[in-house]
Amino acid sequence: MDATISASHAISVAQLFERAIQAHPPKHPATLPANRWMLPLGVYLVSLGYLTQQQLQAALDRQAEARQRGASEPLGTLLVQMDLVDPQVVAAVILVQMVDRLMFHSITRPSP
Repeated sequence: MDATISASHAISVAQLFERAIQAHPPKHPATLPANRWMLPLGVYLVSLGYLTQQQLQAALDRQAEARQRGASEPLGTLLVQMDLVDPQVVAAVILVQMVDRLMFHSITRPSP
């Protein structure tokens, strides 16, 4: 399976992300690093200013507690349940991550 993304799809995701940010602006300063494509969701949200490191840690602790009980709680779901991040922002950031990763891998993939 070829995991590439067209420019029009990347633009559509960027527009969705922009609408999410406009509707739900970050509460903290953003410091998005150049290697954002490899960041986990929580770190990405901290970098964008949607979470503090302490809020992320609280959510990760809650996720670990759920795992100990045998439950699987995706971080994005927990962040929404804890009312830390709007669901539209979580969905948009996950899409942006996916596009970033696909674009990075298509750029760095050796030619056949």
